[in-house]
Amino acid sequence: MQYLLCGVGGQGTISLSKILLEIGRRSGRHVIGSEIHGMAKRGGSVSVHVKMGEYYSPLIGEGMADVVIGLDDKEAFLNLSFLKEGGFIIVNDTHLVNWDDPKVLKYLNDRAIKRYMVDAYKICQERCGSIRPFNTLILGFTSSLCPEEVDYSLAREVLQDVLKPRVVDMNLKALEIGYKEIGGDG
Repeated sequence: MQYLLCGVGGQGTISLSKILLEIGRRSGRHVIGSEIHGMAKRGGSVSVHVKMGEYYSPLIGEGMADVVIGLDDKEAFLNLSFLKEGGFIIVNDTHLVNWDDPKVLKYLNDRAIKRYMVDAYKICQERCGSIRPFNTLILGFTSSLCPEEVDYSLAREVLQDVLKPRVVDMNLKALEIGYKEIGGDG
């Protein structure tokens, strides 16, 4: 499975990729990843390629990603060309892109790409009291869509092991909301 994670600096794109890679490692899969970002300044484009399975090159070619996870909808839009036919895109809907534009819908439909829009900022602010764990909410949703690759129990375990104790509970709550409520498994 090939995941392209994209966002802007300060959103936790790289942190999310490290958690995803660790979930893959703990599940016994071969994992490989590569970060691509410009200036390490808050707000600059960040993308991370994550592969689980027997892959040897860390980079994902255009039209090869099974999943694009867009923590910023503008970055998700800019990385659409990486999705393979029949893949899917999960977008934190910050309302910067008109995803219902006929040209965008035609592109998605012509390639049988499924689109999932999640207003993760709003949900986290309302349910967790902060937008900070929005990337973990997206991880929970991803787990509901890809339970074989992103095991929910392993995700909980990894979060408890790698996060600072003061943010663990908030992130576990966001993970659960993304998995059970947004993902519809609960």
